Amino acid sequence: MPAHGSSKSFPHRCVLTPPARSASAARPKSPHPPRRVLCVALMAALSASAGAAQAQVRFWDTLTDGVSGTVCDVVNTENAQLLIRTDTGQLQILNAGRDVILADPVVTAEGDVVINGEPVGFIDFQSDADGNRVVWWTSLLGQVVRIDDFSGEPSSTTRLPGDFRNAPCDICEVEELLDDASFCDDGNSDEPPITVRLCGRNVVVSMVGSLMMLSFAALWRRGEL
Repeated sequence: MPAHGSSKSFPHRCVLTPPARSASAARPKSPHPPRRVLCVALMAALSASAGAAQAQVRFWDTLTDGVSGTVCDVVNTENAQLLIRTDTGQLQILNAGRDVILADPVVTAEGDVVINGEPVGFIDFQSDADGNRVVWWTSLLGQVVRIDDFSGEPSSTTRLPGDFRNAPCDICEVEELLDDASFCDDGNSDEPPITVRLCGRNVVVSMVGSLMMLSFAALWRRGEL
């Protein structure tokens, strides 16, 4: 299953040309850091922030239903919702404030759930009681799986996907499912961000305070303030 996520790089360049001055008119050293130093420090911090933003890509698989074309990334069980980690194929429980990775079950590229190489169930689209096509973890006999609250061990129930209503499909549409909401920020807000001009570049206002603090802290440690 393909990994999903996107990253953007924001190349920043700051070129400041110092004014010409004669050799006889030596300029006294200012007790404050020159503008060039501040500009370079701020742009370096901005680049670091952009790099951190790049790292916030989705680490879980997204599945597409071959029947309806529905795209989901939540795996439903009787008592929990999970995601499939792209890097390992492991299942991760999604609960508010508690993300737990199940140690033994692994999902194959075909959607089979195996433990120590032995098939124990399937990950597949099924219709719930509302008629919505969503992803379910079922046993080999088609019953919905339950996750033990204490051990995390999966077990089969007697219930079917059609017994459930309001089963979630998209992690980012169910706010409490994912601790870090930044994974769901696609940058497509209806309102454009407010920016200010800084070192020849437009910088989002919300970032300026953090950048200033980082830059002045670095200058203070170097004794330039």
